[in-house]
Amino acid sequence: MNKIKRVLASVCAVVLTVSMLTACGGKDDKKETKLTTSMITGTTTAAKEQIDFDKLVIPEKKLVIDGKEVDTTDLIVMTINDKYQISFDEYRFFYQSALYETGVDFSQIKEDKLDESYKLVKDYVEDVIKDFYANFIIAENNGIEITSKIEDEIEVTYQQYIEEYEGEENFKKLLMSEYYTVDVWKHFCRAQLLVSDIYDALYDEGGKYYKSEDDFKEFAKTEDYMRIKHILIPYAAMAELTDEEMEGFDELTLTKKLTLKETAYEKVDEEGKKKIEAETKKHAEEVLKLVTDGGDFDKLIEEYNWDPGMESYPEGYFITENTSFVEEFIDASLKLKIGEVSGLVESDYGYHILKREAVDEKYVEENIDELYYDYFNEYLTAVDAEMRTEIIDNMQITYFDGYEKLDANSVS
Repeated sequence: MNKIKRVLASVCAVVLTVSMLTACGGKDDKKETKLTTSMITGTTTAAKEQIDFDKLVIPEKKLVIDGKEVDTTDLIVMTINDKYQISFDEYRFFYQSALYETGVDFSQIKEDKLDESYKLVKDYVEDVIKDFYANFIIAENNGIEITSKIEDEIEVTYQQYIEEYEGEENFKKLLMSEYYTVDVWKHFCRAQLLVSDIYDALYDEGGKYYKSEDDFKEFAKTEDYMRIKHILIPYAAMAELTDEEMEGFDELTLTKKLTLKETAYEKVDEEGKKKIEAETKKHAEEVLKLVTDGGDFDKLIEEYNWDPGMESYPEGYFITENTSFVEEFIDASLKLKIGEVSGLVESDYGYHILKREAVDEKYVEENIDELYYDYFNEYLTAVDAEMRTEIIDNMQITYFDGYEKLDANSVS
């Protein structure tokens, strides 16, 4: 279950991500989840020897509305459900993180598109904040509290970093260089530890949504658990290669072959792409006819499939409706009965021809660790997403008076 538990940091979307940004579990855990703020400026706390604290650049903290600087000392930018208050310091961290994460450079955007771009970034920041606070509401809804143990653990970790970086002033400088304050950093630590408690209460053995290996084995006997083999024919399949590229082509891995085809496809103009796509569809239809005429599906996979994953999973993909495959693949799979073959299924990847095979109980038993992990991870993700969506859809948010005027020139 430890492997599954590690998934929850991303599943629960402690965004930007807490597991990437903070380490709050004490000295023993620090090697695995050491505080890193590399997503902001590339600096990490991996080794204090790499940091010249005297040369750290501390961004000036400022809020400007209508050309006038606003006092942010006690400013609450947003309030969620009349309970969760997002201070300017916290909002500033989310905003600057979003600029880094999205790679937005407003100086490269045409003036007539600036207002739209500002709004897109601000909306993105708000979505991230909602997702972050959904964790606190999930905890609240399930009676999971921020305990004194959590606060003590955060303080212990804080003191460890002070010691590691030879003084509180150095560690504060490092945090401020990455748009943190100590309070914001501790709040992210709080969220990370809370997510761990959410897992223990909801998904670990005895938890509200826990599924055991025996539960999985029973599920694997139902129609909702599918084994799917497929032939993928990507849009680039019929792209022409040069004589030089064709030299040694047959000896290449499928991945390298596909890369060459996709590169050739991208080099042609739109008219050329349409021609390749038309030829590819015709080819896919010919392969489908070979299948429907009774051809050996496994042999046809060997000859015509471009999905490297089928080489790694010759038994096929074991999936549920929650598996993170493209929607078209999942929808087509759900319609198949054992032994049936789909028609051409088009997705962003190209054309799929799917065949549903029976799930072998012996194979499931022999590969229980991997299959159970995948199943539980997908199940956990779906349950969390459902809870999170409902919470976010019902959030009541109020804003400070200048919120609508916020843009990249306002928050620094």
